[in-house]
Amino acid sequence: MKSEAEKKLIQAFQKDGYVLIRGVFGLEEISDLRNKVSKLDSREGDILSHDSLRHILLDGRVLSHVKNLLADRIVYCGDSTVNFLDGVGFRFFHQDSTDDFEDPIATECPIVRLGIYLQDHAKHSGGLKVRRGSHRHVYLGPVNIRRLLTGKPNGPLPQKAFRLGKGVNLDIEPGDLAIWNLRTWHTGNAVRLKWFPNLCLSPRLENYIPAWMALPDIRPRGALFATFGLPSARLETYIKERATHFSNEAHWKASRFDDSSIAAECAEKNIELRFDGLTLSRSGYKYS
Repeated sequence: MKSEAEKKLIQAFQKDGYVLIRGVFGLEEISDLRNKVSKLDSREGDILSHDSLRHILLDGRVLSHVKNLLADRIVYCGDSTVNFLDGVGFRFFHQDSTDDFEDPIATECPIVRLGIYLQDHAKHSGGLKVRRGSHRHVYLGPVNIRRLLTGKPNGPLPQKAFRLGKGVNLDIEPGDLAIWNLRTWHTGNAVRLKWFPNLCLSPRLENYIPAWMALPDIRPRGALFATFGLPSARLETYIKERATHFSNEAHWKASRFDDSSIAAECAEKNIELRFDGLTLSRSGYKYS
């Protein structure tokens, strides 16, 4: 039986495509985690493959929220990363659900992405920007317009699927846990203006805002990201794309979450492990 708080979290997630859960970790924990991340020799490989970070991903405070939004038994395929970056990349709205051509109104995407940020983004730039409710929408681009008019190349889309949800800069503080649907449109490194910190601008416009107009960000920007899902055709497509994409070659070669001790701990926590990326990498698969 779910509590009222758990039910409200599910309702908010289903409506908005994301949730921000306050104070999952203490400030000392985040400070210690930031220190550990800063000292890593390499940030390649998944989080479970880093001995000093594994406990974060398997922490009951994290898994309880993920399982509340999905189900008690969840799948992990090695899709997690450690970021500690001093620079800022190009900002643009995107979704993580790759090779996804389904109607987002009529179908579900039972896959979530979680983010643990190691610095403040409520009063600083550099945080997460999302479009509220965008997990039920599609991007208004040439390919999707063609689908609307002709039904090609990937099947018809209804007109009501073409909407943009309201942009929101999430007030992420150290210790918070952000979780979003893999179809939710989002971007990192959001800019907050000094005089209008709550104004949410287009990320493409933010790329050209001078530093003197923006609230500073805290660098290096540290964050942990991970993906969990439920067994489904959508998850199978996603795992295949992650396992074979050329940009992930170094990631899989540095991962070792198939270690017997890690597998045993995951089994205890009712996490099903998928090793598609590891198997391909070790088989001599030629990425292209």
